[in-house]
Amino acid sequence: MTKRNDLLCWTMLGAALLLATGASCADPHGANGQSDEAVVLRTYLLPEKESPERVRAMLQRLLDRGENEAQWSVQMTQRGILSVVAPERIQKGIPELLEQIAKKESHPPRTIEMTYWIVVEEPGEGSSFDESLSEIAEPLRQIGAGEGEVHLRLLERLRLRSLSDGRARIAGSHAMVSQTVSVGPNSLLADVGLSLSSPVGRTSLDTRLHLDEGKHLILGESALSLRQDGEDAPGRLFYVVRGQVKN
Repeated sequence: MTKRNDLLCWTMLGAALLLATGASCADPHGANGQSDEAVVLRTYLLPEKESPERVRAMLQRLLDRGENEAQWSVQMTQRGILSVVAPERIQKGIPELLEQIAKKESHPPRTIEMTYWIVVEEPGEGSSFDESLSEIAEPLRQIGAGEGEVHLRLLERLRLRSLSDGRARIAGSHAMVSQTVSVGPNSLLADVGLSLSSPVGRTSLDTRLHLDEGKHLILGESALSLRQDGEDAPGRLFYVVRGQVKN
């Protein structure tokens, strides 16, 4: 029932936004392709018994799908007032959008568990994987990791739970991860920030992506310059993630 409610919610929100953006038939862009629309500030009351973060995140993500980010912003005040800066054609559809949210059947926010693996590939004898990488070895092989005379080992594994649309952060021995994850109709939508400070190097990653629940995804990879026997040796870092809804 919960998944059905989420699907209905996202469908209604998308329809409301579509009506809003289609309210004006005039081309908002000039001959040079730049938008000359004026943005306006409007405030709205939060639907009763609805999570402020959930409403703000859903509206922000829907706007982000088709609008120039410089043209809008969504903020929530401490008194539960939704503050939206956007073109007037967008503002016209927001009351209906909030009405649809208020009408939907309410349910507790979902709990999402995200697991992160940070993997080092370094020169070795033959191709080998640490036993700790057994559950992600196949996704790594699919992108060409472990080919040649290399060894793959786990640098760090982090696991973090948070409520849907809630921001969370965790710091490990070498890495810090922040996340905001929403439950969509067919997948998870995740904003992930990762920073690494370790003996193998310093790096960072900031991305938004869709995740199929329960499946592993390679967030990215980066090159390393390692020292072995007093000489420089090439290596790579891999970032792997898996998201699961726990209730």
